[in-house]
Amino acid sequence: MRKFFFVLLVAGFFMGMSQQVDAQTYMTRTTLSAAINNSQTTITVASGTNFSAGQFVWVNDEAMQISSVSGTSIRVIRGILGTRAQAQASGDAAFTGAGNHFQQVDPETGEACSEGTGQALYLPWINVQRAILWQCYSSAWRGARAAIIVENSTPTTLP
Repeated sequence: MRKFFFVLLVAGFFMGMSQQVDAQTYMTRTTLSAAINNSQTTITVASGTNFSAGQFVWVNDEAMQISSVSGTSIRVIRGILGTRAQAQASGDAAFTGAGNHFQQVDPETGEACSEGTGQALYLPWINVQRAILWQCYSSAWRGARAAIIVENSTPTTLP
């Protein structure tokens, strides 16, 4: 009987320590619900879900860092990671995530990608320097300029 409980204890320990290795993390995507000029430090989004202080926001060619969140009103530091603050239109796509979700290089496009692993751990892959949004489709990287991304679109391969 002691051996049975010991086996259950050990099995429970390993089950508790296991983690899903294929976990996919998608950035939160919403839209701006009001236009902003290049000097405003508060953006209004359609949904403030998953926005929190310290995270980053990316809209078109601009990266921002979140200072505070109050519902759908997000106070930001504009033009970070080598980008510049610029006017953004109402309806523009806005992505939020931790700092390591945003990149300054393109993924290795000659390599096959596998969602949830390696470079495809966080999607979309956003190169803030080139303003390219990359997705992993059928084991291949496909990218498109940020400004042409629209709701439910599939990026095409860049030349």
